[in-house]
Amino acid sequence: RIRLNKGRLRRLGADYLAHSILDVTVDHYFDVIELMYEKMDDLQENIFVTPTKDLPIYLYDLRQQSLLFRKYVWPVRQMVDQFQKSESDLIDDNTILYLKDVSDHALRVMEGIDTVQSTLDNIMETYLSLLGQKTNDAMRFLTVVTTLIMPPTLIAGIYGMNFVFMPELNLKWGYPLALLAMLASCGVMLIYFRRKKWL
Repeated sequence: RIRLNKGRLRRLGADYLAHSILDVTVDHYFDVIELMYEKMDDLQENIFVTPTKDLPIYLYDLRQQSLLFRKYVWPVRQMVDQFQKSESDLIDDNTILYLKDVSDHALRVMEGIDTVQSTLDNIMETYLSLLGQKTNDAMRFLTVVTTLIMPPTLIAGIYGMNFVFMPELNLKWGYPLALLAMLASCGVMLIYFRRKKWL
């Protein structure tokens, strides 16, 4: 624009040039925010479909990037505010009006960064909740299996003690009856678990 002598850059002073540089800088910050939003959208979609072990590391990196980005944006906003409050003769009143617009944009960028950080925290909480739910499901399954094995183990333990005076040892149907008792106990427990909706 300076080379082509277009717009106000060649007609107005150095204060307007400073405003233009700050304006372009802050406007490009929106591109970075948009990129972060896209990454977060991908994360939110993948967290319910294929959550991977690398997700916490990726979330941490993205959060660190947002913190670093905030560190870069904050001084620019401070600089714009200082320009606005300045009573120097080098800064024209019209330029201060333009600087208010840049300040508003910088504030929107800061709010965007806060939104990114808040959303990343929510994604991490959701991931940990899903992980906890999977762990609970696995523990419930293992508990059910262990509980089903206990009655047959008890019956086998009793009849495996090899006492001399055990009346059932001499029964012709003793072995099949013991097996039937084991299966029946497992069946009763399975029905109970299904009624309780634990399976």
